[in-house]
Amino acid sequence: MKYNIIYVIPFAEDIRPPSIFQGFSSGLLDIYPFINKILNLPQNVFELFSTWNNIASIRMSGYSGYSILPIDKSFINDISLSDDHPFLCIFSNEQTIQEVENFINQNKHQVLHVSTQESETGILFDDFKIEHISSYIEEVMKVQPLNDLHSFLAQSEKHLLQLSKEKISLKRRFHLVTEPNEIALSSLGFELEGDDNLPASTTDTPYIDAITRSAQVIFKKREDISLSGPMGISLILTSPSKVREFYRMKVSVKTVTGLDASKSVLQILRQIQRQTQFSLKVESDDFKKSLSEPSVKFLFAELAAEARVYTMALSIMACNYFAPVLRMPPAVNTIHNDLISLGSCARGSSINQHFKMNKIFRRITKRLISIVDPAYLTCIDQDSNTIKVICDAPLEWLPIRNLPLMLRFNTSRVPTTPGNLFFHLTIMNQQITLPLQAFEEILIIRSFREDDKIRKMLEQAVDIAQNRAEKKHKYTDKSTMLNIRIKWVDVSDEEEFVRALNEFSGAVMIFDGHGTHKKNADFGSLV
Repeated sequence: MKYNIIYVIPFAEDIRPPSIFQGFSSGLLDIYPFINKILNLPQNVFELFSTWNNIASIRMSGYSGYSILPIDKSFINDISLSDDHPFLCIFSNEQTIQEVENFINQNKHQVLHVSTQESETGILFDDFKIEHISSYIEEVMKVQPLNDLHSFLAQSEKHLLQLSKEKISLKRRFHLVTEPNEIALSSLGFELEGDDNLPASTTDTPYIDAITRSAQVIFKKREDISLSGPMGISLILTSPSKVREFYRMKVSVKTVTGLDASKSVLQILRQIQRQTQFSLKVESDDFKKSLSEPSVKFLFAELAAEARVYTMALSIMACNYFAPVLRMPPAVNTIHNDLISLGSCARGSSINQHFKMNKIFRRITKRLISIVDPAYLTCIDQDSNTIKVICDAPLEWLPIRNLPLMLRFNTSRVPTTPGNLFFHLTIMNQQITLPLQAFEEILIIRSFREDDKIRKMLEQAVDIAQNRAEKKHKYTDKSTMLNIRIKWVDVSDEEEFVRALNEFSGAVMIFDGHGTHKKNADFGSLV
C-alpha cells in the first residue's frame, strides 16, 4: 500500500550454516524481539488516523500489510526510498548499529532509527513507542511534498494515539501455539484480560483448547467488522515440519554428523522424527542428566530458535489479515511414508494403478481425519472461509463434509521448508491480481546440452497437448479462449538466464533443466 512504513531489520552476515531442522538463515533466528515490537505499530500512515474498526476492515480485505524487510547488513546501502514509500524505520543491535549509523549519515532522507544500543541517531529499543512513529511522520511531512497525504490528514478526525483499547475475555498463555492469535488481537487494539501460563502436558487437549479458544475470539470479532472490500484470508492452518532429509534419515552414530552422537542425542532425534503431540516426549531415566551435554543443549536451543522464527512469521500473516491461526499437532507430518507410496504408485505402470492410488489416498484422508481434532473442524467448516495452508503435509486433502478442504473452500498453500522460503512467502504483505490475459504468453527457459536425451521431451509434450486442445475446441468460439503463445529460450549460463527473464513481461515462466549444485555449497542453483 502507498505510504506503508517500511520496517528494516539488518542482521549480521550469515557465516553459520542454516538451522538443522527447518533450514532458516542464522540471521533470521536473531530478529524475534524486533518483530514483536513492530506488530504493535501501524502498518502505514493511514492507520495512525483511522478507527480500529476501519483498520481491521482493510486488513481483513488483504489491501494492506506490514512491510518488514530482514536484510543482511552488507546490503543496507541498496535500500532506496521513493515518494510513494518515504517512511523508513530501521532497527539495529550491537552487531549492526555501525552499518545503520553510516547509512543514516550518508542518506539525506529522514530515517527513524531504533536500537538496542545507545546511539546519537537513534531511540533506545526499550523506550520506543508509537508516539515516536507519529512524530517521525510529522517531521517527514514537513520536508516532503506529499500533497495527497496532507489532504487526507487534514480531513481525518481520529488518531490512533487517542483511541482506547477494548478489553476481551482472553488471557495470554505465554506459549507459541497461541501467540499468533494473541498478537493479532493486540495489534488491533484489543487488550487481553490477564496472564495464564499454558503448562506442559502429556496430552494435546490443553493445547487444542487454548488454540481454539483464541481462534474463536478472533472469529467473533471478525463478525462485528464491516468489510471494505472482498475478504482476504480468513483462517490459517499450519503445522511446522522438518526438512525432508531429516524424516528419511536413519538416526545412528554413523549418520549423525557435526554432533556428539551420544545415546541421549540419538534418542532425542528419533523422538523428533516420530513426534505426534505438541510436547516432545523423551522417556529415559538418564535424560535429565543428559541436559547438561553440549550437543543436547544445542539441539534444544536450535528447536527453540526455529520455533520462534516460525511463530514470528505466522504472527505477521495473522496480523496482516486479522485471521486466526490453528496450529495442528505434529502428527500430520507422520504421513510421509504414505505420500512416498502414493508418489511411487503414480509413477508406476501397474494395471491396478488407479485402484492402488485411490486406496492409498483414502488411507491418507482417514489418517488426517483421525489426527485433526473435532474442535478444529468446527473452526474450519465455516461459510465463506478463505484458507491458507502453511504446512508440508497435504492438509488440503482433509475431508470437510465429504469434500476435500481444497474443493470445499478457497484454499492456497505455503510450504514450511526450506525455512527461508517459508518465511519470505509468509511475510509478503501485498496481493497481486493478474488478469486472465496475463497468462497468454508463457516463457520456457531450457538449459540442456545439445546431446542431452531429454532436451526435447517437454517441447514434444507441449506440442501433443496443444494439438489435442486444438482438436477438442475446433468448433469453440475462439474469442472466448486464451490465445496462448509459448516462447522457448535456450540458456547455458547465469547471464543468459537473467537476460531471458528481463526480456519477458508475461506472468508464467517454466524452467526446464537438471539444475546444478556447486561443490561446498549448501544449496542448489538452476544454471
